[in-house]
Formats: sequence, C-alpha cells, structure tokens
Amino acid sequence: MKIRGKSPLRISFAGGGTDLNYIFEKYGGAVVNCTIDKYCHMTIEKRNNKKILINEKSYEQDVLAKIVIDHVNPEFGFNLTYYNDISPGSGLGSSSSFVVLLLTLLYELKGVVKTDEEIVTESYVIENLLKENGWQDLYATSIGGFNFMEFGDKTLIYPLRLRYRYLQELSEHLLLVDIGGNKEERDLHKELRKYQDKNSDELEKTIKIKDLAYQIRDCLLNQKIDEIGQILKENWRLKRNKITSNVKIEKIYNIALENGAEGGKLCGSGQAGHMLLFVKPENKNKLISVLNLPVVNFNLNVHGTETWNLK
Repeated sequence: MKIRGKSPLRISFAGGGTDLNYIFEKYGGAVVNCTIDKYCHMTIEKRNNKKILINEKSYEQDVLAKIVIDHVNPEFGFNLTYYNDISPGSGLGSSSSFVVLLLTLLYELKGVVKTDEEIVTESYVIENLLKENGWQDLYATSIGGFNFMEFGDKTLIYPLRLRYRYLQELSEHLLLVDIGGNKEERDLHKELRKYQDKNSDELEKTIKIKDLAYQIRDCLLNQKIDEIGQILKENWRLKRNKITSNVKIEKIYNIALENGAEGGKLCGSGQAGHMLLFVKPENKNKLISVLNLPVVNFNLNVHGTETWNLK
C-alpha cells in the first residue's frame, strides 16, 4: 500500500502569539492567517517487515519524524520520502505541516480514521515535546484557506469566504522575502514567555495584537485594501522586542518602509525566516531591487492537508 500527500504552509496577518495557551487562557486570542501554495510533500509505502526508513535512512536520525512515529507506534514497517518547497525554519509553519501530514499518513496506513480536530490536538502534543508552540499553524495546514481563529475556552475557526477579485488584488499588494538566518535550535516562544513574565508591558502589547486580528478580519470581509498596511505596521510596532527581532531585521524593515512598503511583519516567532511586506504593486519592482533578497512567489487560499492512495 502506498499513499502520497501534501500539506500547505501559511502566512499570518495579525494575532500571532495569542494562539499560545498561556496567553489565550488569560486574555483570549485571535489570529488571521491563510495557507499558500508551498507544501511539505510525502510518500509512504508499507513494507513486508518492521523496518522504517525515511529518505532511505534510519528514522531515528530524523528527530521530529521519530517523535511522530513513536506516538503512533505502528506495528508495521514502511518507507517514507519527503521534501519541502521551502526549507524548515522558514516561519511559515513548516514543522506543523510536517507533523500533521505524517500523522495523517500513518493513521491512514493503519486504517484508523481521525477527525481534523483529533489530528490537530495530537500534533500539538507532539510539537510541544520539542518546542513550545501555538495552535494556529496546525489548524491552518489541516483546514487550509483564509481563516479567522478565536482561542479561549473553545477554539472557533471561521473560514473567510473572500471574493476572487479581492484575493487577487490583495495578492498583488503582498511581497514575501527570505531574510535568512536559522532559528531551528532556539525555542523562541519559551524565551518570549520568560521575557514577558519579566516585562508586564509586553503582555499588554499582546492583548492589543489580538485586537489587530479583528481589524484585519473586518478589512478582509469589507474588501478594504488601504488600511491593511497600517495595521501590519502597528502589529510590527507591538511585536518587536529583543526576542523577536534583531539589528539585521530592523534594518531590512526600515529599508522596506523607505522604499514603498506600507507595513510588514515577520512570519513565525521571529529572528529568522521570512518577512511579509505590504506594498502597492506599482512600487514592488523598486522595493525588490533595493532589498536584494530572495522573493517567494506564492498564491493564497489553497486547500488544507490532502492525501491520496496510489495502490
């Protein structure tokens, strides 16, 4: 039996960080994000013995995969191959897309049916064995599309049904650039929690960041474009601190603002990966030239995790 699948990465617009348990259990949380057409790809095939190989190597060499496999504890062996459109550590939810997809494939190979909610909940437990993480990436890669998410006593996911013409116009205003760096060895959410515990004003900022998610949601539903850049700019002001940003990142962002960008945000928990900028299409060429950073071309609003049997 062979199964193939793919799970999308995501960009977020506002509310990031409020999907962490220690935040929304006290203050509530809200996030707006959207999946993009960049994926984690996998193929899994059951073996006739109990040997497990990942990309033709022992599965124990792949730390994240091993945790997922140990969680499922399959009674069979298999060959797994995978690759990513964008390297891990991108800030685009790559670890979540990996865990959700592998967990889904393993259960399908076992013949076990799981709901999206069950997959997300188990994936959350798995990811947090390595690093402190939130929920938004897991829901995004599982469900797909444009979503407004509320976190509190219950998690509520509201798909945002946006007109095609508006999505195209929004896409024309977005620029995703690779700022480099590597944060794979750091648990930035844990560092941020400790930093916030010592700096009460940081938690106050986080509550305001939650409010920006509602503002972005309203802009999207009312098909407004012009206000989004300023909301992202305010989001940047509230989120920047010594844990999420650094001198290199601040320099890139300031150069972007000086050359046409109206706002922007770091993707993920910060320090490295990708930056999403909001810029009028007429100013894109100039901005790309001045930044001189790799540009990621993408489309918005794709499906969530998908799998299909090959035999």
